[in-house]
Amino acid sequence: MELDLAPGQQIWAGRNHFILVLVNLLENAIDAIDEKTYVGDEDPRIRITGRMEGGRSFLLFRDNGMASPKKLAKIFDPFFTTRRLVRLWLGLSICFGIVRSYGGTINAASEPGQYCEFTLDLPATAEAAAKTVPEHAEPLRL
Repeated sequence: MELDLAPGQQIWAGRNHFILVLVNLLENAIDAIDEKTYVGDEDPRIRITGRMEGGRSFLLFRDNGMASPKKLAKIFDPFFTTRRLVRLWLGLSICFGIVRSYGGTINAASEPGQYCEFTLDLPATAEAAAKTVPEHAEPLRL
């Protein structure tokens, strides 16, 4: 796992809600890298990168596990899963709702057998957060 965040990077969100989103994205990445057979010198990898720009904070979660672009259109739908073993865990549709409730967006992209990535865009400043964020949001330093 690699972590490369911008110095002082922060978001405005509810701490517990944001932890749920992070855990779900990491759980999905771990499942994806567990499903892939790696050849040569390729190793399983999860990379989280971040940057801040114009009052916004961007986080990119990328793994090099199995991915299917055909399923991207449905991954934020309630009850959609690609897993054989269904857990009673937080789904991507709930992550989508949480991120939107804080004035953010979450998007996905993938290349078969190469990578899957999720990009979060959330408010990074009080001014950006004041437009849409619920009262229980707080600045979270990443």
